[in-house]
Amino acid sequence: ILDDVTQRQVLEHVRRQLRTTWRLLTQELRSAGDVDLRTYLDQTGIELADVLKNGRSFTQLRRAAGFDTLEGGPLEADLLKRLKAFAHVDDRDRHAAYATLLADDAPAYSRLDDLGQAWARMLLFSLWPKAEAFSSFDEGLELLRGERSFRAEARAVLDWAIDRAEHVARPLSGPLRRCPLRSHASYTREELYAGIGHATIQRTPGNFREGVLFTEHMGTDSLLITLQKSEDHFSPTTMYRDYAINSTLFHWESQSTTSQASPTGQRYLRQRDQGTDVLLYVRSGKTWEFGGGAPYTLLGQADYVEHRGDKPIAITWQLRRPMPPQILQEGRAVGRRASSGRR
Repeated sequence: ILDDVTQRQVLEHVRRQLRTTWRLLTQELRSAGDVDLRTYLDQTGIELADVLKNGRSFTQLRRAAGFDTLEGGPLEADLLKRLKAFAHVDDRDRHAAYATLLADDAPAYSRLDDLGQAWARMLLFSLWPKAEAFSSFDEGLELLRGERSFRAEARAVLDWAIDRAEHVARPLSGPLRRCPLRSHASYTREELYAGIGHATIQRTPGNFREGVLFTEHMGTDSLLITLQKSEDHFSPTTMYRDYAINSTLFHWESQSTTSQASPTGQRYLRQRDQGTDVLLYVRSGKTWEFGGGAPYTLLGQADYVEHRGDKPIAITWQLRRPMPPQILQEGRAVGRRASSGRR
């Protein structure tokens, strides 16, 4: 009888209380035998998040249990800590692209087409948000070729994630149809910045902290929305009231410094006339079952409907594709709480 939001909070609290120890995970693997990741999870009922928590990996678990693994390279220890970056990949195009880039015979970056290069940048920035390991994308992919054990486990995590996909992902429309992003798919901050063409080696996503982004050459505003805001993670000036009105209408508040007369404010309010694109990304909270850095669900393209107020501007956006039911339910619950707070 609990609502979905409360359910998730209670279950997360229970999971924290019942922390699965590394010793227990190792014992379970020895009992299961020399099996792959998916078989291990299916036979034991252990969650992938328990295996990957605190930067651990199934590769390390196999070694602790006395089973053979593929040889690791000099970057293995750091890369294995980034495996959770693949646990949310829930659209088949990205899954296939990442699997190809993680294969033994992966093509060089320079041999990929524009879309393939975009996916490669998304993958590389997922692993190195500040591009600290490479000076070119070709070099980044070459570094991965030397990490056989990591690539094998990353592909296993990708397969786990795609099997649990809950939404049907679809390409965007208009000029954005050529970009790798898909509506109703989930993305980390690094992926969405790379996917929209904003992130480069000189301007890495690891240095971005804003919840809004305008990509000028794409004519696209990306609005990153966290529904469940808390004083632990947000200051009083960033506790914006963002919530779903219905399946296609979303109430969003701009940054507190944005006025209607500013260039940014005018771009929002004249979006239909100017023909720019607006993308809404939503997540429940800043953390998820794998820890911090919870991914966002791309609701898709949206168009201006109406506004009121100033600094911040409260804008109603109309989605071109209805949002998934579970996001709608949570988004409306946030709206009801916001309305109660105002009363």
